Amino acid sequence: MTPPRGASRRGAGVVTTDFEYDAPKHGSKKADRAVLLAHGAGADMHAANLVAFAAALAAAGIPVLRFNFAYKSAGRSSPPKAETLQTELRDARAELARR
Repeated sequence: MTPPRGASRRGAGVVTTDFEYDAPKHGSKKADRAVLLAHGAGADMHAANLVAFAAALAAAGIPVLRFNFAYKSAGRSSPPKAETLQTELRDARAELARR
């Protein structure tokens, strides 16, 4: 199953956060929990360990939302201030809750 992809945009400055949702197989009972996976400063949401972990959780019936912080999506290697990352993390958490 190909996970849905998307991007979240907000504000006049347009902050973009890429995400991929790894869902349990069709027909699985509704999960009572979900996992939000964020990358570290040296990788992005496509890091092999995050992809494998998300696939294993989805196979166990737990939905997962992986996402890139906006600085990674913009091609930058250095993260911004913690406040910016926290805002993007809250936005990703809200995206996961919508699913």
